[in-house]
Amino acid sequence: MADAHHQSVVAAVRIVSAMAPRKKVLLVEDEAMIAVFLEGVLTEAGFETATAYGGAAALDLLASAFPRFDAVITDIHLPGTVSGWDIARRSREISAATGVIFMTGDTVSAADKGMIEGSVLHQKPTLAADLIASVEMIVPRD
Repeated sequence: MADAHHQSVVAAVRIVSAMAPRKKVLLVEDEAMIAVFLEGVLTEAGFETATAYGGAAALDLLASAFPRFDAVITDIHLPGTVSGWDIARRSREISAATGVIFMTGDTVSAADKGMIEGSVLHQKPTLAADLIASVEMIVPRD
């Protein structure tokens, strides 16, 4: 059932994608298998996707992106000193219009989620169709 739902969401997104410019998404995920899977899902849904496998790499991509990213999807807990919270805050400093989606395998308190206004939280594992629906919600197509 989830596969049929995923296919229908992807089909609908493809139709819209053909009519609109591609939106840019920065995906930040340190687990390679998850990153590769999500990058494929996002690309198939019509998004131009850049992937960073760590916080420092994500900050570099944010600094060099022109034009800016329309959305950032980031794992909260990343190796090193840069967290998903840091990446989200920096992306909003660059552009307040950047959509933010957090992903985590942990539980996150409502207070932590409130740190970034208008953000969305996905518990891992998440369905691909649900993630695409969240991106569509925070980054409407023109």
